[in-house]
Amino acid sequence: MWVGIRLPETGTQPLGHPHCPYCRSTQTRVYERITKKVKHPNLSFVSVVRRRCENCGRTFRHYAPGVNRSIQTATVKGMNVLLYSIGFSYSQIVETLRNLGVRLVKSTVWRSVRSVSKKAYYLHKQSLKGKISVMGMPADLFRAEGPDILVHFVAELLEGKELELEFPDGEEGNLYAAAITTIAKKIGAELVIKGEGSGPKDPANSNDTREDTYMSRLKRGVKRRYRELTQEANLLIGGADSKDKRRLRELLVDCDTILDIVEGKENGCEKEFWEIYKRYAWAKAPHKGETATLWYKMRLFTLRLWDESSRILKQLESTGKVEKREG
Repeated sequence: MWVGIRLPETGTQPLGHPHCPYCRSTQTRVYERITKKVKHPNLSFVSVVRRRCENCGRTFRHYAPGVNRSIQTATVKGMNVLLYSIGFSYSQIVETLRNLGVRLVKSTVWRSVRSVSKKAYYLHKQSLKGKISVMGMPADLFRAEGPDILVHFVAELLEGKELELEFPDGEEGNLYAAAITTIAKKIGAELVIKGEGSGPKDPANSNDTREDTYMSRLKRGVKRRYRELTQEANLLIGGADSKDKRRLRELLVDCDTILDIVEGKENGCEKEFWEIYKRYAWAKAPHKGETATLWYKMRLFTLRLWDESSRILKQLESTGKVEKREG
């Protein structure tokens, strides 16, 4: 079961003509215009309008979409809850958002999660058990991506990109879907449930459709990472010494090989991914505050593909793009 979730948007200006929260009258007028400081990657301040009710004489604040009395925007708060739900620790969330210019403390993230729903704790535990996939890969491998990759991913989510989750089919998946639905309603996110239970189903073809969806998502992810890695390698190759130039050229060849395997242009899968992974297994993870090296990114990329190789090969064999193995 695939679930897509998109964070609520945050605006800079109040919209519409609100009614009075005290007497429900629509006869209100602008009393004062002020600015409010917020914690959001792309915003420091937003406009707030104080309005006076002509009926009861009381004043109230009219906020922009995604803004309320809290210093966090609804987008950032929702991000805290979603990251925790897919297995991130409070420290990881704080560090990732800090790299985007949003400074929070762990207790703030804890309060955000606690205020939404106990379902977030439930999904957090299931994610740590490996029951949930994120953006087409197991959650534990996704969380193991380098800090710079995670920061880029979170930045895209904050800008409106859809977070894609995969749950097991059947009753277990339905429980996870119910939990994420409750969370989405609480944080004001847009939720789309795809796959099982999301329309007319053909039992004979449901598994094929799910595998086709898996492969299309995987190919998009591989092509995106292929572009990122090859662009970085080509930028580095100009100023590298002879040894690093040779290694960079080998990396470019490995990237081409990976793309050919995933697209079915070249036979092989598990063994080839493992051999490529071993060439980058020496790359060390970055320390706190450091940027992941190209070699470490390649290490994680190939580890993920090797971990998924059985499923990839099965799908490629079913489409006739590679020869079936004996036995």
